[in-house]
Amino acid sequence: MVNIIQLGPMTSLEGPDAALHRDVLAISEAATIADLGNADWSMTTSDLISFLTPSPHTANSLAVAVQNGTTVGYATASLPLSDNLSAAEINAYVHPDYRNRGIGGELFDWAEHQATDQGRSVLQPWVNTPEPQPGEPVAQAPTGGELPADFNGVKFLLGHGYALEQVERASRQDLPVDPAVLEPLRRDAVAHSDGYLMHTWRTPLPEQWVSDFARLRSRVSIEAPIAGLDYEEEVWDADRLHERWSESARIGCRAVVVAAEHLATHRLVAFSEMLWNAERREFAWQGYTFVSSDHRGHRLGTLVKITMLDGLPSVAPETTRIYTSNATENAPMLSINVAMGYRPCGAYGCFQKKVVPTTI
Repeated sequence: MVNIIQLGPMTSLEGPDAALHRDVLAISEAATIADLGNADWSMTTSDLISFLTPSPHTANSLAVAVQNGTTVGYATASLPLSDNLSAAEINAYVHPDYRNRGIGGELFDWAEHQATDQGRSVLQPWVNTPEPQPGEPVAQAPTGGELPADFNGVKFLLGHGYALEQVERASRQDLPVDPAVLEPLRRDAVAHSDGYLMHTWRTPLPEQWVSDFARLRSRVSIEAPIAGLDYEEEVWDADRLHERWSESARIGCRAVVVAAEHLATHRLVAFSEMLWNAERREFAWQGYTFVSSDHRGHRLGTLVKITMLDGLPSVAPETTRIYTSNATENAPMLSINVAMGYRPCGAYGCFQKKVVPTTI
């Protein structure tokens, strides 16, 4: 008998009331190690607290599966409230010792109902997998990219009516990067980017640039490759950015943004962001890197990323590695990462299923 128990928000996971929340972290770590070989991609305390903290832009919920007094898995549902109002991102995770017993199915049923009961008709789970090995059966996305077909999460979703729509390549870069790798890229980028000025800021950005950055952040959601995913433009403004930055600061996380200003118009036209979790300062996440479509061809994607690397020793000297992911069809950005020394470390697949919501 499996009991599904929904968890509420917590400001700390230290007390006895947070025992089930701590179980979530333990399951996330065990599952990530079993699937990917290390715990870097697992959930942290700050991740969990932030996910469950009420937000005006996203309704998040999380439940655990408890069997005979042991927490054996958990599921999440994330429903956008400001845009993409038909969509929901749902996921389920089971401890490696309790897989293939139907627990994942019960958790996924809970997550699906969290979405459909709120009128959502587009369900989009993500699965983080190792890279497929030569000769291994694969599931292929329509736009390219492959996942190992026998991986538990992939088999489960394909067997439950979900279609694999997009694959992102997960990549890792170890620091420091050899100057012999970066310097030719830097010289080429500088030679092609006359008329642009690089800015580096820790969040929050200076107020004079916030609205401009919000414009770029909104464009990412529709100019970045989205394959066959049912996805609309995200609406970002100054208030939403400040809310995000305040929440990150509250849980001890930090971010750095490098942006390119077009000097002729004094507008921001490209940016790259680097993110650090409060509990894992030894590695960083390369967030979005984006160049406005009318300013491509000037090597700005390369230049903002190299400028970011230049500043890391002073901003985060403890950082020894960087992770990122890119849609496999995003050849320009992948080529930049490969040239800079990123190497594949896994795959990230987005699945989709369209359903009739419980409430309309």
